Amino acid sequence: MLTDQSNCTSLKIDSMQNYEIVGKYFKVGNKFSNDSHSFMITERKKITDKKSKYFLLSIPNKQYISSLYSTLDTNIYELEYQGIRYTCKLSLNYVWIDRKLTKKLSRK
Repeated sequence: MLTDQSNCTSLKIDSMQNYEIVGKYFKVGNKFSNDSHSFMITERKKITDKKSKYFLLSIPNKQYISSLYSTLDTNIYELEYQGIRYTCKLSLNYVWIDRKLTKKLSRK
């Protein structure tokens, strides 16, 4: 595992090119990035019971990462990526993604 202490981000790569997305990201508009990853929050045109209003794409290849599920806390979302659950906290200039401690998504 490679760790960049300057921005609290860990990057884990295996033979399948899977990686962890935990970290602190600098945010501009609907895009956020750090030295390892870049993402974009996108709004769905059609919302369903299983698909939330917002979802996360990686940049530049626009690979789907996960739906962003609202929580009871403003500007905090939950997501699942590669079978691991995360919380995503948004502020004006930063985004923090951390592993979720509980196993179940607590959707609003």
